[in-house]
Amino acid sequence: MLKRFSFRLDTVLRHRANIRDLREREFADVEAQLVREEQVLSEFIRLQAEMLESLADLQASGFESIERELYTQYLSWLSSEIGRQRQAIADIRVLLEQKRAELVKALQEHRIAERLKERQYEGYMKEVERANQNVLDEIAGGAHVRGVRIMGATAGGGS
Repeated sequence: MLKRFSFRLDTVLRHRANIRDLREREFADVEAQLVREEQVLSEFIRLQAEMLESLADLQASGFESIERELYTQYLSWLSSEIGRQRQAIADIRVLLEQKRAELVKALQEHRIAERLKERQYEGYMKEVERANQNVLDEIAGGAHVRGVRIMGATAGGGS
């Protein structure tokens, strides 16, 4: 009787699966961060467009220099925030590519361990089939010998 199948590197496979899961979560977190930062940038750009439109309307109707200065300061601040936000997004995209590379590596390493387990299992199943065939051959051989003895005894006893 054969032993139950046991993959000797099962601990390695579980470890690689844990690393793969961790890398997937890290990638998803950075991806979500990128989406949030892009939304912030869109909001800044929307605010800038609104302010420029308001400024144009006020200039057409005439307004005081203090108001103009406030608008100019706010637009300047928005421009610098948009620049910072774009840099933050660029940095996050670099990080996202790093996380993507780490995830791909973790997926490959896990798949290698899975394939090794599959091959070992296939080898085990071939061994099980061979053992079953040997048992069947022994049974058939024993039945053949018993059949010859029975036939020989009836043929010899009847003469």
